[in-house]
Amino acid sequence: EIARAIAEFRSLYPDVKLVLREASGRAQVEDIDDRLLDIGFMRSRAKPVLPRDLIAQPFLRERLFVGVPPDQRLAAQETVDLTDLTGEPMVFYSTERSLFTGELMALMRERGVEPNVAQVASDVSTLFGLAAAGIGVMVLAESLCNLQSAALAYRPLTGVTMMLWLVHHVSDLTLPCRHF
Repeated sequence: EIARAIAEFRSLYPDVKLVLREASGRAQVEDIDDRLLDIGFMRSRAKPVLPRDLIAQPFLRERLFVGVPPDQRLAAQETVDLTDLTGEPMVFYSTERSLFTGELMALMRERGVEPNVAQVASDVSTLFGLAAAGIGVMVLAESLCNLQSAALAYRPLTGVTMMLWLVHHVSDLTLPCRHF
């Protein structure tokens, strides 16, 4: 959905140059607050707590999926419940780089599942590689399932969603930001 929004924006405003970069949740918020970035995206269940001059608007509600090797036991299931992850070794994106990981761990604990952290990665491609190598189960947002890997099977988590928030300044938006 983000890729489609960017493609649509580029076709409507071909003279506007978009600069895209990955940043951790905290660094991204600081950069938006300091006006080094116009907008950012954050995943969380609830509206993120932000500095006074910033606002988060709902952009996309996404289902969560597990990514596992095709021969892993969860790949045989049509859907996966969070309780199915009990005791499963898992790979996570660094909590220093992502609010998503902290939210996911809190959600698991709310459902009575203590995360079994096999490995933490600070790069998304490393996370996919670790899951494909069987180091642990990966939980990801539905849009990331588009990063297909022949070495992974994706199964939806039942009853679990995460909101993707569009974060920007409350006022004094740049012209491109107003039209995104």
